[in-house]
Amino acid sequence: PFNVAHLGPSAYGLWALTASITWFFGVLDLGYGGAVVKFIAQYRALRDRSALNEVLSTVGVVFTALGTVCLGVTLLLAWRVESLFNIAPEQTETAQRVLLIIGTYLAIRFPLSIFGAVVYGFQRYYLNNVVSIGTSIAVAAVNVGVLRAGHGLVALVAATTAVRLLSLALFAWNAYRVFPGISIRRSLYRKARLREVTGFSIYMLILDWSAKLNYSSDTLVIGAMLDTTAVAIWTVGQRLSQMTQQLTSQLHGALFPAVVDSDAAQRQDRLQLILVQGTKVSLAFAAPLCLGLIVLAERLIRSWVGPQFSASVLPTRLLLLVVLVRICIASANLILRGAGQHKLLAYTSAITAVVNVLLSVALIRAWGLVGVALGTLIPVSASALVIYPTACRRVGLAAWQPIVQGIWPAMWPAAIMAGLLWLGGSLPPGGLLGVAIHAAAGGVVYLALFLGLAIGAEERRSLFGRDRRAARPV
Repeated sequence: PFNVAHLGPSAYGLWALTASITWFFGVLDLGYGGAVVKFIAQYRALRDRSALNEVLSTVGVVFTALGTVCLGVTLLLAWRVESLFNIAPEQTETAQRVLLIIGTYLAIRFPLSIFGAVVYGFQRYYLNNVVSIGTSIAVAAVNVGVLRAGHGLVALVAATTAVRLLSLALFAWNAYRVFPGISIRRSLYRKARLREVTGFSIYMLILDWSAKLNYSSDTLVIGAMLDTTAVAIWTVGQRLSQMTQQLTSQLHGALFPAVVDSDAAQRQDRLQLILVQGTKVSLAFAAPLCLGLIVLAERLIRSWVGPQFSASVLPTRLLLLVVLVRICIASANLILRGAGQHKLLAYTSAITAVVNVLLSVALIRAWGLVGVALGTLIPVSASALVIYPTACRRVGLAAWQPIVQGIWPAMWPAAIMAGLLWLGGSLPPGGLLGVAIHAAAGGVVYLALFLGLAIGAEERRSLFGRDRRAARPV
């Protein structure tokens, strides 16, 4: 609401549109971003420092070239932006400048991203997370300061991008902390390493492209077929769903090495545990948050950004349902990715993404933003009917077992909580404070039902026992 109030819906929508265009540049890494983490972890386990530095140097050369391509594509888009999207003539110069700033940043970030991969490959996630949190806080502070000083969109994007550029140095510093022997040089480029990494990265590329099409293309469809004001309205629901997805999907990044290890050791019992318990724990976070926001969406949006954004309520609810479906199959997705069936996962995701775009284009004409949201929800839900049973077969479970043992215990308390929130939705107080109070009350109800009835005493002891052990210093 602060940015909308200072920039106006049209300028804010232009910002969202240009950012979504450059977001697609992330797929220019050709899947190497995800693959390099795997090989860093692999050669770290083998204590092969030479191979580690050869992989890093080889991918560094590739990323430098890709950064150059990224800059070239940015220049081309900026040159023809007014003919690609439905923007007002007076917005053309602003759009060009914003594109150039963000595109230049991404071109620089490409080769420097290998430092972040080192930290992840060494499983020191918290170091990068601390930098990311600090950067987000600094960006928010700069955002407020620039707009309060009376500057416009171009100055805002330039200032916040400068903060993000400075953060790249901290990621590099973290890499040298976890791997003091790091040596990235052009002379260490190896064709054999490139072939090795490429054999895995091509499927990561398909997954990356599919994710971008599934969850980032809608803004481009709206910008091309409607206008920037519609983009601003859509962005409200998109931001809420993205926040919910990020808050509830963190477990799976940490579980990925466990899936790989269990598959290598042929431990079906551990894979079964990951599928069932991973689904249950993830949904324990996602179900109350998604269903609570669905019930409170109208009050939240009116209090947060004002009644002029009421048209975003129904699309927001549909996008939150998309998040809930994604979390339901997230552990199944992880099993396929890490236990040798990443090809099937890649092909399924690609088909889902194509159907998503085609449906969004078809439905936007009749139903507007609601049609775009349905264009995402329908194919994502259909893909779950492929991914989930395949993962169950992979770990040797009947399809009903993870539903009964993983999904049901997390969902029924959330359904009761949502019903109580709906019944009490008209109670005072109003505004954001009222939404927060109702949401907090719903969270207390959910915790009481989930911890008290949905899971047993042994599982509670196990859960909190793990939490206490994880908190002890190593």
